[in-house]
Amino acid sequence: FFRMIWVIFLLGGNTWLIHSILQRRAHLRLREEIGLSGPPASFLMGNLVYLFEVINTKGVEATLYVYPELERIYGSTFGFYFGSNLEIVTTDPEIIKEVFRSQFGNFIARKKVAIHMVYPFFNGHQVIIIIAFVSAGWKETRSVVSAIFTSGKMKNRCTTFHDQMDNLVEELRAKSKVNGGKMDMYAEYQAMTMDMIARCALGQNISCIKDRSNEYYSRARIFSNNMQYNKSLIYKLSLFFPVFKYLRRFSIFGREEYILIQNLSDIILERTKERAAGSLRPLPDLIDLILAENEKRVEN
Repeated sequence: FFRMIWVIFLLGGNTWLIHSILQRRAHLRLREEIGLSGPPASFLMGNLVYLFEVINTKGVEATLYVYPELERIYGSTFGFYFGSNLEIVTTDPEIIKEVFRSQFGNFIARKKVAIHMVYPFFNGHQVIIIIAFVSAGWKETRSVVSAIFTSGKMKNRCTTFHDQMDNLVEELRAKSKVNGGKMDMYAEYQAMTMDMIARCALGQNISCIKDRSNEYYSRARIFSNNMQYNKSLIYKLSLFFPVFKYLRRFSIFGREEYILIQNLSDIILERTKERAAGSLRPLPDLIDLILAENEKRVEN
């Protein structure tokens, strides 16, 4: 019995491996099949080897000049492989006009990066339980989200912004009186920014400026500091082998992200119940505005 299980397991593993190799081989042939050129691509890493060579020899800042240099070599339209994913780069105005105007309906998705194609993302954009546009593409999602960023609705957020700026100025005044006035300005502005995000988009009335020990600030810092190519092995592996994207949940940033998402989901569920009961906030935040727009979408 156990031998049969092992045989099935090995057959399944070999089948998956062969399928992955054939699929990757087909992806790496796509550039030539559609008549494009580009730097030579390796089977495992695509053109990332070229990118890493530039970083190692000229520094990260030189990556800004990678595409202009490739354009000089391969022309206005070329293909660049991120792992097995083909990215078409063009500066041809006619192609750009066709993509953004005459065939805009065929280009509705955002760039797909493997690590961002699993929970808490769907088709490359964030999904939070109640506002889960599972049946909607990015184009429809954008129409809902863009409606909450009108000038009138943004003006209503001015009082919140002024409150946070007042808190920042007050904290800076206090810290300017100690340590000879020396302080980490980046950290202060980062805390103020996180306060704005928490107040406007996450439904949390906290003050990271005055209290850096709160859970939101600590977890958000760990998340942002570790969700980088050079900090996460899972992030690196998913670029070369997309199947590793399913380990996102177990990465350092993924664990913190999961807790932050669950907290936000609880707040959204609570807001949904309040709206169903007819209780509306006098100064709605982005959660309330998105829920209102989503209700209109469902009705229509």
